[in-house]
Amino acid sequence: RGVMLGNFGAAAVSAYESWVTDAEFIVSDKRHPKGADGTVWLGRVFWSKPNQLLK
Repeated sequence: RGVMLGNFGAAAVSAYESWVTDAEFIVSDKRHPKGADGTVWLGRVFWSKPNQLLK
């Protein structure tokens, strides 16, 4: 969508689900000509086995 993405974050939400987040890097209060508007992206990962780090 025409801009860089910022730093991403990862979080274990439960033993069976983790989230990865990122956001479009916007340097002004105006929308980018290609459509970027500061959207935050969320990816959800569902594990088939429980995350052993969450004991």
